[in-house]
Parts: sequence; C-alpha cells; structure tokens
Amino acid sequence: MKTWLALAALLAVATAVAAAETVAPSAEAAAELDRCLARATQAYDKLHAYAAVVTLQERVRGKLLPAEKIRSLYVKSPTKLYCRWLPGGAYAGLQTSYVPDRDGAKNLSALPTGFAGLAGVERLALDATIIDKLYPHQHRINDYHLGFTLSQIQTAVAKGKASGKMQVAAAGVDSTSLAGRRLRIFQVGYSDNKADGLPYRRSVLGFDEETGLPLWIESFDFEDRLYASYKLGSFAVDPAWSDDDFTLKKLASGADERK
Repeated sequence: MKTWLALAALLAVATAVAAAETVAPSAEAAAELDRCLARATQAYDKLHAYAAVVTLQERVRGKLLPAEKIRSLYVKSPTKLYCRWLPGGAYAGLQTSYVPDRDGAKNLSALPTGFAGLAGVERLALDATIIDKLYPHQHRINDYHLGFTLSQIQTAVAKGKASGKMQVAAAGVDSTSLAGRRLRIFQVGYSDNKADGLPYRRSVLGFDEETGLPLWIESFDFEDRLYASYKLGSFAVDPAWSDDDFTLKKLASGADERK
C-alpha cells in the first residue's frame, strides 16, 4: 500500500510536467482519464499521417540509455515510417524507413552514417540480432509510432484496472513542456506487483488538448527508475508527404532537414 500512500508526492516531482502541488488519486480523475483515452482513440482513428520530433529515452536490460532525438514521418495506411536521428543524440545521422509494401512486412531499410554507411542502404530483417547489438531499444523501430504507443497505454490501463490496484490523479494542464501544446496530465499508478503483468509500476501521461493525442509519456519501473520516455514535439497532423520521403538518401553534412 505504500505506493498509493505516497503517490501524489512521489509523482509530483518525478517529471517536468507533473503538478507543482500535491494531487490525490480520485475516481473523478480515473473517469477523466477514460474520457481522454476514448478521445485519443477516436483522434487516432481519424488521423492519416503525422510528423514529429520524438525525444526518446529507454531502459534496456536494466541500463538507462542516452536520450535520442528522432525526426519521424508516419503514414498509417498503407503503413510507412521514416526516422532520422538528429544531431546531439544517440545514433545521430542514422536513417531508417519501414515500408512493408516496398520491402516486406518483416524488413527494415537503414542508412547508417560514417564508415558504416559507405555500403549504402541496407535491408535488415526485423529479427536480425545485429539490430539489438548496434541499436538496442525496447521495441523494433517499426513500432515507434503513436498507434503502438496508444495501444501500450490502453493495455497498461486495462491491466491496472484488472489488478484492482490502479489509482489515477489528475495533475492539471501543462503549457510549457512541449512548445505550442497544452497537455492534460495524469499520474497513473498501476500496481506494485510485477505478477500483474506490467513491465512498469506507474506512468505520467500527457494528452494534447488540441489533438486529443498522447504526446508525452513517461513510465517508471518497480524500483521507481525511469523505464521509458516518449515526447512528441513539433507535432503536425496530416502533413504533405510523398513516397520519396521514405526513400533513404545520403544527406549533406550538418543538414537537419531532408532535401
């Protein structure tokens, strides 16, 4: 029970978007979270594509990896995903694209930087062990899109409810952490018990008031360490795109945008 007794104080300081003052779990907050999740699901169902700069940090095999900044473009149907790791983060300059209609559903195209990129674009099987060795992540890159993230949130909430231990606190609105976005923040404690089937104990969820989508997600493991953090900045719904945007090309040195 100690998690729930300390929930407000613990979560309020755990993230930059948490509320400045103590907030208590409540049934009203849980109901509001359900409404936000329903709205997010409807918004995602209507969405055709989006572009974002994703700030990503994960703990893999117990080790917290450096933060990454990724410029991404995602098209929902037919599925297309382009990612470019930006300067200043892990894997800077790496480009990947996932286009099942072009490469097959189990393959990923990659264009590394430096010496590794001299051979040009590589096609890698998604289950290739070299991906885990060179680019360790919790998931394969084809899963790093809002649809997958939303499904992960829904699964965590469902398991938390099933455990009978989930508690939710509404922490107000944050208008500073993502430029131009107002995020409705929830502090969610799922369970203290790993046997309930969750890889993490609690999350901070930020739903964008304009789009209804979850653009800020931080989860913490059972030792209360950061497990994963996903923040979608420069977010644009249904941007213009062409098939060429998913063709990997060598970029000019220091370039920040695709040409």
